[in-house]
Amino acid sequence: MTDHVTFACADIQQLPFRDNRFDAVICESVLAFPPDKHQAIRECLRVVRLGGYVGLNEVTWVHDTPPDDVVAYVHQALAHADF
Repeated sequence: MTDHVTFACADIQQLPFRDNRFDAVICESVLAFPPDKHQAIRECLRVVRLGGYVGLNEVTWVHDTPPDDVVAYVHQALAHADF
């Protein structure tokens, strides 16, 4: 079954795959990092086939935004992630 899976590293803002290539796109804790989040989502939609699935899961603040020092620490500790 290993011949059915291929791993690739790419910029989510400019995916190197043809349109309508995948049945599903799963994005886990990625969208906090690219500068152009809208473009990243457009790319996910571009490469998934009509009727396919796009799953996006991201960290978010559940309640009110934490104090500024906590937000600054998380931003710095996670490579300038922007939640």
